[in-house]
Amino acid sequence: MDTGTLKVMRKEEEDVISKLPEKVLGHILSHLPTIEAVQTSVLATKWRYLWTHIDNLDFDADDFLGDRNFFMDFVDRVLRLRHTNDIEKFSLRFYDLKSDLRRVNDWIRYAMSCNVKEIELLLLSSDEEGIPVRLPDNFSSCDSLVALNLGNDFVFDIPPTNKCFPSLKVLHVDVTSPDDEFLNKLLCSCPVLEDFSICGDFQYGGDYDYAFKISIPTLKKLKIKLIYDDFKDELDNEFIIETPKLEYLSIQDPSIAFFVIDEIPSLIEAHVGIGHTNYVRDNLISEYRALRVMEVLKGVRNAKSLTLRENTIATLSSAFNDADDFPTFLHLMHLQLGIDYCFGWKLLPHFLKISPILKSLVLEKEYPMDEEDEIEREANFGWISPRFAPYCLSQHLKEIKMKNLWGSEDEVDVVKYLLENSKVLEKMCIKFDPGKEIVKEELDENMIIKFPRSSEKCKIEFFHHFLRSPSGKSPKEGLLLEEGSSCSHGSLCANLLSICFPLISHGFKTEENFFSFIHILPKSLMLSSVTSSKFFYLVCDEERRRRCYPTEKVLGHILSYLPTIETVQTSVLSSKWRDNLVSEYRALRVMEVLNGVRNAKSPTLWENTIATLSSVFNDADDYFPAFLHLLHLQLGIDYCFGWKLLPHFLKNSPILKSLVLEKVSCHILAKWLTWCISGINIIWFCYSSGISHGRKG
Repeated sequence: MDTGTLKVMRKEEEDVISKLPEKVLGHILSHLPTIEAVQTSVLATKWRYLWTHIDNLDFDADDFLGDRNFFMDFVDRVLRLRHTNDIEKFSLRFYDLKSDLRRVNDWIRYAMSCNVKEIELLLLSSDEEGIPVRLPDNFSSCDSLVALNLGNDFVFDIPPTNKCFPSLKVLHVDVTSPDDEFLNKLLCSCPVLEDFSICGDFQYGGDYDYAFKISIPTLKKLKIKLIYDDFKDELDNEFIIETPKLEYLSIQDPSIAFFVIDEIPSLIEAHVGIGHTNYVRDNLISEYRALRVMEVLKGVRNAKSLTLRENTIATLSSAFNDADDFPTFLHLMHLQLGIDYCFGWKLLPHFLKISPILKSLVLEKEYPMDEEDEIEREANFGWISPRFAPYCLSQHLKEIKMKNLWGSEDEVDVVKYLLENSKVLEKMCIKFDPGKEIVKEELDENMIIKFPRSSEKCKIEFFHHFLRSPSGKSPKEGLLLEEGSSCSHGSLCANLLSICFPLISHGFKTEENFFSFIHILPKSLMLSSVTSSKFFYLVCDEERRRRCYPTEKVLGHILSYLPTIETVQTSVLSSKWRDNLVSEYRALRVMEVLNGVRNAKSPTLWENTIATLSSVFNDADDYFPAFLHLLHLQLGIDYCFGWKLLPHFLKNSPILKSLVLEKVSCHILAKWLTWCISGINIIWFCYSSGISHGRKG
């Protein structure tokens, strides 16, 4: 392509961008951090002032590497040169405020004058830690403000009429030494507030008792999170909640403050995590404190969905033994309970009894801190079946999920009881997580499948710990085992393997996850069609894209499944990569996979698999499995070892009807070796299409 054509193409691209209005380009730049938006001014003359149209201002002092003067001058210049009147969002994070509060308040006033809709502030001063920052006097009169996020303690003037922020719907505050009188006055002065959350880390509060009153008729969502380093039984913080229209409530409080919750008829979802399991174990929680948790439980009795963390269950279990002490949840349809390691399943029968229309149940087991805790829990707090089956089991409960099971004896009793008494149950999902040494292995998939079921429609599915999504959570769709699956280990469904490759390729981020699949695959009894290389290519491509291997062991293991040329090419990257050629240990892993697909009728083994096996096994008959059901075989013939293994595959495939042999060219390898011998450093870019490109470094 000649130079003239390139210039025309660049001109056309430039014309397309220039046709967009400046306000549109400014809106696009608004989605960048402000410092990056301003940096676009160096791209071309016409871009010099495009950033002045941005309507989101995001200033973070961390972007300026500690140069506070440069940061403040930058903010001043941006605010001075802006063309747009209105501001959608103003974010400011300044971690070394010192004596510049007046200057910072000028920035906030500027945002207020531009009809700002959302403000996010985090202003810290190392000289005055724990002391509230005073915002502009007229801050509460900002009529346009819809959302306010205050990342540390603030104070500002509230008018005598107790009316401020007429449009404010969302308020989030983080406090360390709160002024409860100020916050109470603020909350009752916001006429349309719908979403309020407070996070209190009271490390500077001393032994002072706080009293908060959240009386907001319009509030729909409330989140309270309290943080304490040490448990202090003498503290008596109080929260009075008067929110008749509340739909969502979340409380996290290890200190067990006193919560007074008025009737909430509109409550849909509630999350309660009060107390601390360790405090219960160490007998630090008094019955008086446990009664406070019961009061919270009564306050959320109208919820349709309720989550009680294991700390809440442990605190309640330490003081209450009778279901009559608990409120009745007449509207509850979804319940999630954390099963703590101190009291186990003690309260589960009570919650089933007091939830008459329950449809969905989630039980998440907590790991014990050490083996002694496990012994104590099993000895005293195992499962005790109730005398009469709860009403919800026979009439309404349709789905049960059990997470983090250890395979212990008490779980056998719980699973068996739920299956035997849930008459309308449609699905039970079980996730084993054998990541601890305490696993007893007294409960497994084969045993559960044989348990009697009261519901003929009930299906059982199993999730396993070795599959994780990129976020770290268990995937919604994974390797599931249903009753009809033909799998000896009980953890790999042959019929689902072929459609799960994309999920698997995202799942192997750790050595544990990678090797667990390798060990389980050979135990599969029947695989109708498996392409081993497809699986390994996806894993390798994902890891290569991230360029972060946990250990040399895993790095070398992954290289074992690359074509030999790609394996050798990695040796020029650094000295760390030179020793990761195929070892017998790694090749044995490939042989394990081959053994795992021995019942396949139509396997495809690409040249990378053949090369890895050929590099180690000289007498393959000692290791190769017999492919008794093999009808169609496709082999990739690599350029290093050629036809070496073909006789072995023919010998071990007695009923083979179709054979495909695909030979791979060695042109790229010869070219690469020529460059290496000449001593020129090469940087290689390997693409999933199989094409490799090199250039001088």
